[in-house]
Amino acid sequence: MIGDSTRVFVRRIVFVGVIALQLAFVVRAYWAPHKEFGFQMFPEASSWQAEIVRVTADGDRVPVEQPWDGYQWNDLVNSRGLASPWVRH
Repeated sequence: MIGDSTRVFVRRIVFVGVIALQLAFVVRAYWAPHKEFGFQMFPEASSWQAEIVRVTADGDRVPVEQPWDGYQWNDLVNSRGLASPWVRH
């Protein structure tokens, strides 16, 4: 039968091994092409900007930041995240 001190030693070795393996996966993910096990919560999506245009009947593409027929984008889209998409957020 295995002694208590041996069990504690094996548990510690397994614990340190699992932590070391996880750290190795995270470090590897910085250089891997597919970033397995290196999840970071949307680091690229912290800022955004969009170019939204409306297409007129004759095919012209007009940015929505220019008012038309008395309307303005920010008056029509009063949602918190979509105001002024042409400005970097």
